[in-house]
Amino acid sequence: MKSLSDALLNMPNLVTLVYNTHLSPNLAIVSALASKSSLHSLYIPTSFLIHDALVLFQSFHGIRHLVIEQVGKATLYDAPESKRALSIQCVANIVQGCSETLEYLEIPGEYCPLSDLLQRISLPVIGTFILMGFPPLESYFQNYPLWTVVQSMHKLTALEVQCRLRIIGALPQRYQLLPPDATQFQSDLFSSRLESITISNPSLTDQIFKTLPHSLRTLVLDFIPDSWENMLLSGSDTVLAYHKPRSIVGLLQSLPSSHPHLESFCIKMGWCVTTDLLKCIYQSFPGLRVLELQGIRYFNRAEEPESDMAGIVAILEQFEFLHTLKLAVEFKEDSYREGEARNIGSVNEAMQHWAKVMEERIKSLRHLAFEKRRHTGKGYGRRAAIGLPLWVCFLQG
Repeated sequence: MKSLSDALLNMPNLVTLVYNTHLSPNLAIVSALASKSSLHSLYIPTSFLIHDALVLFQSFHGIRHLVIEQVGKATLYDAPESKRALSIQCVANIVQGCSETLEYLEIPGEYCPLSDLLQRISLPVIGTFILMGFPPLESYFQNYPLWTVVQSMHKLTALEVQCRLRIIGALPQRYQLLPPDATQFQSDLFSSRLESITISNPSLTDQIFKTLPHSLRTLVLDFIPDSWENMLLSGSDTVLAYHKPRSIVGLLQSLPSSHPHLESFCIKMGWCVTTDLLKCIYQSFPGLRVLELQGIRYFNRAEEPESDMAGIVAILEQFEFLHTLKLAVEFKEDSYREGEARNIGSVNEAMQHWAKVMEERIKSLRHLAFEKRRHTGKGYGRRAAIGLPLWVCFLQG
């Protein structure tokens, strides 16, 4: 560690530092970094936030790009309240010292100093604000809602709340960026400048959906919680049913008007697309250039019938500008029958057929991918899809 602090002192023009060890630094390292007026980008883990350097963190200045990554499975929820407060204050001190220059901020939700951001820290030039990992501590989130904090970020164009689903008792706690009791004036302040919004585990009652700004170009909704497989195996059907296609249809139908300026829309919902859902997407966002619908996250063929591909294509060809399409659909697969031959390539054949149809019918399409399910056979029943989605790509434009 001493050699690192000495090396930092001999780097007068250091612009970017990535501290990718989980070992906590000593005060000499923190002091050496804080003295670097040339430092513009800083990437550190939560283990870097040593409490002995609480005051020293106030000496950081000039950073434009700050990323604090949560390491391992450690969480502030398990720490004593005094230690939680000190960890959050460390982040607040760094952010306050760099408040005039900070353009990009990515931090774990539970480390977010919401009260400081609302009461004493102004971020006049911040353009991107991202919360990851565990969500803000409940007491902080209730007293200092995120939407009140974001209102003061006057140049914010990209907001991402990609926090894990928190379950208190048996109830999942979903996130509302804009609560039902927000006034129209507050809604306009919150959203009038945003170009990109990403929400994990969103609430279908979030008022932000009814006040989407005309400036918005990208919208990502991720309904698939990190603990998807565990909830599936434990039989938490109510959690999985929350975001079925018909629920998303209801959400889109509640929008007060269409948003032809939206260019990119992604839904990760754990279910395959339906024609009703596509109709609502077209009515709400007719100007889409990029559409991604991820869905195959569990195996239970009896619950999802074969997709109406002819109907799906008929709707998709109405999109005048659509050039990139990633689609989760249920293709026909030969059933498993004991002692009989089974065509395990039937799904691939269907994908190739409909890729060709879409290429002919959707004139603007340049990139196409179907989400592929592992071959299991319908007789195996329900099981989780582990890992990232499998995409089969066509139409390389």
